[in-house]
This record gives sequence, C-alpha cells and structure tokens, in this order.
Amino acid sequence: MSQYRDFAKLYKFANIKQRHFLDLYFMHYEISILKTCLRNAAGRRDQRQDLSLFEAFFKRHSSLDLIALSHSRTMEEFIGSLKGSPYYGSLSAMLQKGRVTLPACETALDMLYFKAMWKIKDKYLPKKEQKILTQCFGTRLDMLNLQWLCRAKKYYALPPGEIYACLIPIQLHLTKKEISKMVEAEGLPQLYSLIERCWYGRLGKLPLDEETDMDQLARVVVDKIYEMTSRKDPYSIAVLNSYLYLKEREIGRIINTIEKIRYGVGAN
Repeated sequence: MSQYRDFAKLYKFANIKQRHFLDLYFMHYEISILKTCLRNAAGRRDQRQDLSLFEAFFKRHSSLDLIALSHSRTMEEFIGSLKGSPYYGSLSAMLQKGRVTLPACETALDMLYFKAMWKIKDKYLPKKEQKILTQCFGTRLDMLNLQWLCRAKKYYALPPGEIYACLIPIQLHLTKKEISKMVEAEGLPQLYSLIERCWYGRLGKLPLDEETDMDQLARVVVDKIYEMTSRKDPYSIAVLNSYLYLKEREIGRIINTIEKIRYGVGAN
C-alpha cells in the first residue's frame, strides 16, 4: 500500500509530461493486482481477496472492477470480469481455445505489459525520456530473458520450442542471433559462455560460474542502471522512474526478510 500512496502523491504534483510517464507506469500495478486475483481464481479458493485498501486508488487511475475480480472463483469468471479492458482480448482468446492455465495467463499478462510499454513510451514521451525508459526497461527485459534461459537449462531441460515461447520478443543489447544460439545451447556451460560474449558480458557485468545466482546478478545489473540514469538526469523522469522502481525493490526485500523470519530460513 505504501508504494500506491507514494505514486498517488507523485501524480498529484506531477506536470503533464510527468503524468504521461506515470500513466504508463501504472499498468505495472494493474498487472500485479490482476495476478493476485488470477491466482485466487485458479486455486478456486473460498476466501475472497480483500482489495478494499486499493479500491479508492484504483478508481482514480484504473477502469478495472476490483470487486468483481476479487470475487472471481474460476478462471472463466476472472476473464469475464476483464471485459472492456485491454487485458480481455488475449485471455478471452486463450479461453476459447481451451488453453487457460495459470502460468499461461500470467505469461500472457506479462507479454501484454512488456509490448505495450515498449510501444507506447515512444508515442507519448519526448526523445530524452524515451531514451531513459528504453535504457532501464530494455535492460530489465534483457535480464528477464537471460534469467529464463538459465532456469530453462538448469532446472527444466526444456526443448528449444518451449524456451522460445517463454521469452520476451523484445531486446535492447541482446541480438536475435545471440538469443537463438543461447536457446539452442546444449547446457549451462555453453549458455554461460555465450552470455559472457554478449554485450553485458563484454562490459564485465556478468561474471558467470557454477555458483552463479542469475536472479541476484540480474537485480544488481538492473539496480545499477536505474541508479545511473537518475544521477545522470536528475531533473528528468529518470528520478521518478528510479524512485518507484527502488521503492518496490525495498518493499520486496522487507517482505523477503519477514518471510525468512517466519519460516526460519537462514540469511543465505
């Protein structure tokens, strides 16, 4: 709730240009709430998700019907509650084809968000702001693809066709040829070798070995990009962008610490 309050305060005092950016950023919050309701519906849980704390905030910034979404007990009800929103089309098509599963729906929502952000940022923002968002958001997409590649090779041994389906079809510093070689890699050692030769590896940002935690390494890379852009352009939307991102990261670390204490998991 803290990040929503901060967003609302920033929006209240933002100028027109800044509000264009914040309107784009808000889609991230919508996707987060949708995933919460989606998991609830997929699990057919009797206990309704209480979203009353967010209702007033979402009424000002969103057209989603939080009450209907939170009361959805099946995937069909959840998708029906999205009618009239940008999220309805792709999920409804999956429902009609009988392909509605929790992972598939979450992936579809993520893909919709990534594609929309990548496309709309160039439509509403000045070139300087476009460049900032491209650098930050593009790095996040590259890192997400590298994370999925490593997971697919390390834990799931997925065939190339299934790996391609999980990847985001947008790249910043990774080329399609590099992605293709990584997907076809026979194992982690070959994949790591290819990653070390890509743009991020050549900059020395990705030291890889058998003990590498790719998720943690990706967070470090992305954090640095956000911090760098806000220092470089302190009077641009880079500051808003970095603040909202780092705020979310901070909340994530707090939640992670609480869960470790709750379940007795060690600091490592």
